[in-house]
Amino acid sequence: MVICKLCNDQEKKDEDDVRLAFDFTPAELVQSARGQDCSSCAVILEGLRRSTALEWDFEQDVRRVYARCRGMHKQKPTTLSLVIYFEDERPKLEIEFISLKGGAWKAVLPGYSVSDHPLSPKALNWVKSRLTACIEQHDLCRNSIWPRLPKRVLSLLPGQGSRVEVKLMTDHHEYAPYAALSHRWGDHQTCVTNTSTLRKHEEGIPWEAIPRTFRDAMRFALKLNIPYIWIDSLCIIQDDALDWEIESSKMAEIYENSYLTLAATASPNDSQGCFTNPTGDAAISEWHIPRAYPDTCLLAARKPIQHWDTLLLGRLLQRFPLLSRAWVFQERLLSPRVLHFCGSELVWECRVVSSCECGGICDARSPGGEFHQALRRYDTEYSSRGVKLYPDLVNPLDSVVKVKEDELKMYYPPPEYPLPEGNEEIRSGKSRSGGIRLPRWIHIPGRNRHVTNHRPASSKFPQDRGQMLMDAEIVRDREHRLEELRRVQLRYEQILQDLKEETMPSEVSQQWRNLVEQYSALQITKPTDRLPALSGLCERVKPFRGDYMAGLWADSIWLDLLWRVDTIQAGRGRFQRSHYQRPSWSWVSVEDPVSYWDDIMHLSLGPPSSYFEEARPFPNSFIVREMRRRALQFRYDIQLAGLNTFGEVASAVLTIISYHQAAIIRPVDDDTVDSILPPKYKIDVDGTEMHFHADHALAMEGHANHSNAFYVDKMVELLLIHPQIALVLTPSKDQPGASPHPIGEWSLGEGPQRYRDSQCGNPSTSADSSSPGFWERIGIVRVSDTLLDLYQEDWMRWAVVAEFNII
Repeated sequence: MVICKLCNDQEKKDEDDVRLAFDFTPAELVQSARGQDCSSCAVILEGLRRSTALEWDFEQDVRRVYARCRGMHKQKPTTLSLVIYFEDERPKLEIEFISLKGGAWKAVLPGYSVSDHPLSPKALNWVKSRLTACIEQHDLCRNSIWPRLPKRVLSLLPGQGSRVEVKLMTDHHEYAPYAALSHRWGDHQTCVTNTSTLRKHEEGIPWEAIPRTFRDAMRFALKLNIPYIWIDSLCIIQDDALDWEIESSKMAEIYENSYLTLAATASPNDSQGCFTNPTGDAAISEWHIPRAYPDTCLLAARKPIQHWDTLLLGRLLQRFPLLSRAWVFQERLLSPRVLHFCGSELVWECRVVSSCECGGICDARSPGGEFHQALRRYDTEYSSRGVKLYPDLVNPLDSVVKVKEDELKMYYPPPEYPLPEGNEEIRSGKSRSGGIRLPRWIHIPGRNRHVTNHRPASSKFPQDRGQMLMDAEIVRDREHRLEELRRVQLRYEQILQDLKEETMPSEVSQQWRNLVEQYSALQITKPTDRLPALSGLCERVKPFRGDYMAGLWADSIWLDLLWRVDTIQAGRGRFQRSHYQRPSWSWVSVEDPVSYWDDIMHLSLGPPSSYFEEARPFPNSFIVREMRRRALQFRYDIQLAGLNTFGEVASAVLTIISYHQAAIIRPVDDDTVDSILPPKYKIDVDGTEMHFHADHALAMEGHANHSNAFYVDKMVELLLIHPQIALVLTPSKDQPGASPHPIGEWSLGEGPQRYRDSQCGNPSTSADSSSPGFWERIGIVRVSDTLLDLYQEDWMRWAVVAEFNII
């Protein structure tokens, strides 16, 4: 059989190729399909002709087509797809081929046609089949009894035609299934419940007054025999601050108890509607492969249906605007089931699986499922709580001392050799001061003195007094080195005991930081809503955690504090925090997305074996890596702005006792940086420069240009949170009682009282360590592994202990 030179029969030319790619003109494809009788090219030609719209013709308007297949995307094989370029300036067009019955046909993979409308019998049957499977098979999604309806809920009854009779029900005690709507409000709301419309809505809401998005959701709920729906803008009194605070704090209960959450994922506002198909991606052309070719089956061609897991952020927000909203984040995670109206198709998410009509999403996982499964695992015997990181550590210096002491005995004179009077200490191995003497060749890391022993072990021990007597200075030096070695050995033993007790952070703790990274990238209209919009998740997590601290948790505070802003986005060049952007130590104080270091999971900086390499002198690596590894000592005082335990904060002070050291902050000298963009910064610690993650643009009034003269060679304080990471602090200028010294005049001598623990270098908690006034966080800095491991840089060599009150 002759292989087609144009399409290679839709097979890779080499098994090591990433995919098959080829291109052709309309004339070349027609020649291959008809003249060469290639079945693959004939199928491609038929698909192109059937996909031809009224405004273009394949053979007349198309300049060139690029085909690709046999590739992989996110560990899934990709079907045959074409990118069409036209002769004129119209945009390129992409189509994909799918097999609708049976298996794949060559590089055309199986797929599904999608419904043309969410209320069509095909779409409703698809949703009902997933509802039934979820209720019958998924323990994680199932409610044992019908929940009690929320305080207010919309009652739905079929009306004339497509109308629905809608009435707001208040303070009832009925137990029944209800749907919840997740939607984007948009810039203008035409239908809300407030103190003036509450009574009218309880009597009935006119169908014409209800926005299109709400009407679509109500009609769909009734098709599923769900008689109630909860919509925030209609079920919460919007101009009653107390009602809004109380009801918004119940988000966890409302969404977790819902039978189904309907998400208007493709709608930018409440007037767009749930049932939109702006791009016509669902349109499909079907045809049978001619019987003249082998493996006859039904094929189809359509525009590729885009899914949110394949889009970049900008395109994601344009195509699925609902997913960009912060309030929607917890709604999606808490709901047992979510049905997304995505314009082109329906997407199903429950706590066990995710799927879509076209088959492009088919995962045994979902965002909400990962969250709830982590909580369930944490609450079982398989929990990671208390799992020790290094339970079987052995001090390697124990064997070093043992070996060296055994070798030392070889250099003591045997008893049959008489010693000159007054030199019994040589036979006993004891010096006059009582210490054990070591041979000259023993090496204590950190010292460069090596002396080769002048007498090897021998059966004939020399009796010359001059050879047997050692220089008194050498003896004292050996005693000193032995004492130093044993101090290091003892200190390492203390550290190893701490390491043996160190446990792996819980999965729930790590998952919270992952949620923060996702949530901080979302948009919110009112900055004061950043904490309330997350209160539902906090309420769900609370039974497994300690005290809640404005977006952080007390049981993992030293990890939760290590958030950073990687990039200050253009147009957000604030030079100081607003009054609602507090506390400065919490990620809620910044407007840009935050992230955490994936490799920072515990106080240790790496495998314990790396601390004992012979090539690494003990003093530097020992101090840099482990001297300050202690659990964070802190206390806090948080005053809430309202009744919501997880809501807006009126004031918050975090007091930390730890090592700190002065440093210099300055912007990176880059003339290519646009003056309208926030500058980048670096930290200078005693001559060592490190990258600095600023929380926001740093400047002073009157110094808004990118040179940022105010911060050039000015002092800040580094407060050690992790042996490798420190918060960057400055005195607060807004809080009463703050340090009156501006940064330019502030010096170490005017700062907090400082002291050391002279025994082991650990922070002391004496009440004498105090810092006057209040401080603010402006960023975070991490010493690189290169500085630690390659250059053995002790970046906190001058660190001392103090207490800082951070607001």
